[in-house]
Amino acid sequence: MMRLFSLWGISAKQLGNKPNCNQAALVGLACADGSGDWESLRQLDVPVILTLDRFDQTPRYALLTALGHKRATLRFARREETLPLSEVERYWQGAFQLLWRLPPGKSTQLRVGTQGAEILWLRQRLDRIQPEQGKPATPELFDPALAERLRTVQSRLLLPPDGQVAWRTFMALDFAIADPERPLPALGHIKDEGEE
Repeated sequence: MMRLFSLWGISAKQLGNKPNCNQAALVGLACADGSGDWESLRQLDVPVILTLDRFDQTPRYALLTALGHKRATLRFARREETLPLSEVERYWQGAFQLLWRLPPGKSTQLRVGTQGAEILWLRQRLDRIQPEQGKPATPELFDPALAERLRTVQSRLLLPPDGQVAWRTFMALDFAIADPERPLPALGHIKDEGEE
């Protein structure tokens, strides 16, 4: 887990000897568990920890640092290997864990009825993608009009348009805006033979 934190610019000094998801909020991050396939990891475009199932049913973990159409680079505890996707698929059932940057206020989810500084922050983010028409009566309130506006932006960012903000939407907004104050580590890209 420390290797994943280090890709986000977090040092062992900040977290202690055995960093874990419970400590992520101390440094402005949160963990999320997900499930998907190679294409969903390409879309996320950040390093993730893959849960690999061994024959003895004991899970093993590997940090995915680069991905191509035929190969993946995995960092294990003591080594790094670039392996064919077909080899990794023998052990990977789609489970992964990632880190994402929390908004001001450190809320992990925003929805209709949420109120506070993080809603002002959300409105500012959305304005950079799709400027708001007119001024809301209560800018710090997540109202139905903001939910509708968010659905439009989520569709534009190829996300499920649910009108709520959770880790996938927070990350998609960060990628779309590329705010230097909220940098994201990028997943490396492997050029497979014959690719340019």
